[in-house]
Amino acid sequence: MGFFKKLFFGNTTTIETPQPTPTENVLYKSGKIKVNDFFKIEGRGFVLTGDIVEGGLVVGFTELSGVVIQGIEAFNKTLKTAIQGQQVGILTNIKDKDAVKSFLEKYPDKIVEFFAPEQK
Repeated sequence: MGFFKKLFFGNTTTIETPQPTPTENVLYKSGKIKVNDFFKIEGRGFVLTGDIVEGGLVVGFTELSGVVIQGIEAFNKTLKTAIQGQQVGILTNIKDKDAVKSFLEKYPDKIVEFFAPEQK
């Protein structure tokens, strides 16, 4: 194999090997969101809106009391992962308005931390 051919085509295994996407290789073990507001989607649950202030959030993360992230949306795009600095809405498994209020009362600064399921 010639020098140039080896230079350009000699190490093609790294190019041909599929690289993991961020959703397959979750880098975040926890994340915090500063909750600004909440609203209800009938038949689905309550959405907490706010800014990610630390780490990242992934669908399936849970809070210590059992609240689970069922979906993440930012600017009308459905996401599986949200990172620090993004403004997002997270769909939770909370079904009652009083439950949301009592959930948020536990956090006076309204910064809620979610964990990967095995990190509780």
